[in-house]
Amino acid sequence: MARINPAVIARLGLPLAAEGVVVTAAEALAARAGFQPGDILMRLNGETVASPADVARMAAGGGRRWQVDLVRAGRLIRLRFRI
Repeated sequence: MARINPAVIARLGLPLAAEGVVVTAAEALAARAGFQPGDILMRLNGETVASPADVARMAAGGGRRWQVDLVRAGRLIRLRFRI
């Protein structure tokens, strides 16, 4: 994942107004959970995601059930899964 900036927008073909955190690659568990490169993370378990550090902090907090709100190709999508 990466903070969205002009280089990331160009590389992943994101909308120019995109901001926040984007999935740059989805392998192993992330791919099985449904993440795809270009997904823009909005909320994890109800908390707003503003930086990759937010995602790392939330992931370190643990929990077996996850709810992720993201934007994919302009559509809001909610992923739910257990680890």
